[in-house]
Amino acid sequence: MLEDLSTNRAPFFNGVEFPYWRIRMETYLQSIDYDLWHIVSNGPYIPKHVINGVEVINTYEAYDEEDKKMLSKNARAKYALICGLDRDVFKNIEQASTAYDMWKMLEVTHQGTNAMKETKIQIYSTQYENFKMKADETIANMYTRFTTITNGLNSLGKVLSQKEMVTKILRSLTKAYQGKVIAIQEAKDLSTLPLEELIGSLMNHEIFMSAQDEEEVEKKKKTIAFKSSSSRAISEDDEDSLCSDMEDLALFSKKYKKFMKFKKNFGKKPQRGSDSKEKERKSKDENQQGRAKACGSWIVVVQSI
Repeated sequence: MLEDLSTNRAPFFNGVEFPYWRIRMETYLQSIDYDLWHIVSNGPYIPKHVINGVEVINTYEAYDEEDKKMLSKNARAKYALICGLDRDVFKNIEQASTAYDMWKMLEVTHQGTNAMKETKIQIYSTQYENFKMKADETIANMYTRFTTITNGLNSLGKVLSQKEMVTKILRSLTKAYQGKVIAIQEAKDLSTLPLEELIGSLMNHEIFMSAQDEEEVEKKKKTIAFKSSSSRAISEDDEDSLCSDMEDLALFSKKYKKFMKFKKNFGKKPQRGSDSKEKERKSKDENQQGRAKACGSWIVVVQSI
């Protein structure tokens, strides 16, 4: 049977998380009639009268209207508990005659005896003392773990003050929040600062830090992209410069060869025009091919470097 949360229906208990259900049931009974929770936690109303200084329990015939009204509240308290219990859980307490007896049996079964209670208090207290925010944890997740411990202590009768919990939270935060902690300590009175206000302030700071981290990541991406594009531009410029240098070198080589050829043939009988032009054309083609090969080879070498 699934629980249907409603202000008109008793909170359901299936044997799991008794401290949580205990708080809900207490509040539910008080919302119906404040006397109901008193009856559950302190015992039922028993009509009595005094005879010769001795209290005597009234018989039904002696009940007045007030007695019947209070006895009806006894029944309502017991019925509210029964409606809030799983059938298997109820089997363990069905012998109880009053709502008070039912409640005590539930506490012993699901919360333990006094010795067990003290042991649980020690466990929760150790968890509370060693509580620290994890490095990769959000404020919301940290607060959930914290309230689980404090609610456990509260259900066992060890109630922590707001100041104690606020101070503990501030001491448990990671180094990333140290600046915020100092600001809160200087601006707020920790003895009156509500825990909910503290958590809200820390969540706002968490959002601010997250936004800053995203901006830093974007800046780094842009810087890397700029360096990469600059490197490519420089490489292209270097390549053009190398080709230009090689062309100048090839031109110089060509002129030098002409000079040496002229020097060698100086004073010799000139050849026919057609042969001279053919040789000049071949020489020009060879120079162009050599220049292209030299330029390409030089670029390959530079790129490999």
